[in-house]
Parts: sequence; structure tokens; C-alpha cells
Amino acid sequence: MSALEQFLLSGEFEDQQQEIEVRLSDRFKFPFKVRALTQEENKTIRKSCQRTTIDKKTRQKVTETDTDLYTDRLMVASTVDPNFKSAELQERFGVRDGKAESLLGVMLRSGEYTALMDAVMEVNGYKDDVNDLIEEAKN
Repeated sequence: MSALEQFLLSGEFEDQQQEIEVRLSDRFKFPFKVRALTQEENKTIRKSCQRTTIDKKTRQKVTETDTDLYTDRLMVASTVDPNFKSAELQERFGVRDGKAESLLGVMLRSGEYTALMDAVMEVNGYKDDVNDLIEEAKN
């Protein structure tokens, strides 16, 4: 058995639910909490943002990912606190469509949105740039 396998079996490797706190701005009295997602969760989110069409010229299936929706859903799924799916929060901020992604847009200012997105990328292991995530979503 390899050293890596021993490490994985030892129980020392238990950071699947890693959470970090992030202060988005002075507007929020408390920090937001975000967690890492598993690849299975990420895959489910990515697939929920894809649509398949048929190219009229080549008659081939073409799969496209709505990268804005993917980023929003990734942020919603990674955010532990506040719960963007909360009906009370959505009502408080005037979200009528019941979509957690819509709450992101009305609750956060653009800089706060970016700060939350950066924290979500960091906790999920995306060290470089959000563009890496967008490229992954396209594939």
C-alpha cells in the first residue's frame, strides 16, 4: 500500500467540509461562511447549467454552459451562512421567482459579489482565476 493510500485511509484526510469565514464589506455585521464542495456536487451544478442543442448545419449535438448561472449556483451551494435558499431572506429582499441565485444579485453589491466569489473559489481549490472555473464549466 502506498503512503498516499495509507494517509487517505488513516482518517487524517477529513477536510471535505472545510469552511471559511469571509467579511464581504462593512455593510454586513457578521461574516459569511462558505464551504468546499465535492466534485460530485460541482458536477451536478455544472450539468444543471448546461443545455444541449442541435447545430443546424452539422446536425451535431452542441452542449453549452451558462457560465453566469454556473457561478451563481456554485456560490449558492458553497455558502453555508446566509442560506440564499431561505424563503424569508428572499421575501425580505423582494425576490419573487424563488431562485436563490436571484437573491445574490439583489442582496450584494458588485464588489461584495466578487469578494464572495473569490472566497468560494479559494475554498474549492481554485487558486488562480475565475476564468479557470469558467473554462472548466465549458467542458
